[in-house]
Amino acid sequence: MRIAVMDIGTQTFRAAAVRIDGGRVERLFSCRHNVRLGEELHRSGTIGAEAMERAALALEQIAGMCAEAGVERFRAVGTAVLRASSNADEFLALAAERLPGEVEVIGPEEEAELAVAGAVATLPELKDEPFLLVDAGGGSTELLYSRPGLRPRLIDSMPVGAVTLYRRHVHSDPPAQDEWRAMQHEVTSCLATASVVQTTRTWVAVGGTACLLASLRQGLLSYDPRRIRGFRLTGEDLALTAELLLSHNLEQRRRLPGMEPERADIAVAGLAIYVTLRRYFGIRDFLVSDGGLLMGLVATQLEKELHGYAEPPNTAGLYL
Repeated sequence: MRIAVMDIGTQTFRAAAVRIDGGRVERLFSCRHNVRLGEELHRSGTIGAEAMERAALALEQIAGMCAEAGVERFRAVGTAVLRASSNADEFLALAAERLPGEVEVIGPEEEAELAVAGAVATLPELKDEPFLLVDAGGGSTELLYSRPGLRPRLIDSMPVGAVTLYRRHVHSDPPAQDEWRAMQHEVTSCLATASVVQTTRTWVAVGGTACLLASLRQGLLSYDPRRIRGFRLTGEDLALTAELLLSHNLEQRRRLPGMEPERADIAVAGLAIYVTLRRYFGIRDFLVSDGGLLMGLVATQLEKELHGYAEPPNTAGLYL
């Protein structure tokens, strides 16, 4: 059985395909496209024409990879950008013409639950302990509480993400101190309504921003999920990264070791979310997982296909 999944985010489209052979899982392909689907969302409430063009190209490329891999099952989900944009139907029609299946727009609760499934799939030790999960995306940030044996509980879905926060507040290059403070202030205002129960010291971070921050702190010359998975982001890491990003202009940031060039602008806004979370809740560190929503989609699809097998598939060694 060959399965493909796709995560359509505000900033990035990610897709992956795996082959199931008995209880063994093999990666066929994985890819990411920095489409920036939600770049106009803060201003017009819509997906812009240029973003639609970039999306069409990415969709066609992913559809081609699925065809080449002989995919038999396909699931694609859309998140904050498709929940918020007034012309989401236009994008969904565009996607339906190109992909091997329709795009399902999921709510914050399912998005967060899939992120938890992805984190547990990559860090199996989380199955046996309670933890709080942060999924800071391009258009929203979800906070979720997970305990062994119980369904994960969504604590809050905040309308702030790396893309939307950056577009609203940053107009200087490098970002000015007042812009840096304004981003943190907006996140703090959103957190005022979040009822986080402090019953655990384990905070898990998933998503593009978390992986980027782990990559920057290690100065990775190319993305290596083996170095990202299980990395701990401390307060010192965040402070040093803030000093680095706020002292370099956009072109300089693009050349930093560990930087994903297409995220060099919004990286500072994603960082502001984690800096604010750590200060607000007194967090010791964030345990980074490269799994997140995409791995959660893979894990849940595998669970459906392999239901009844004595041994569950080993996703701890699967890197997307």
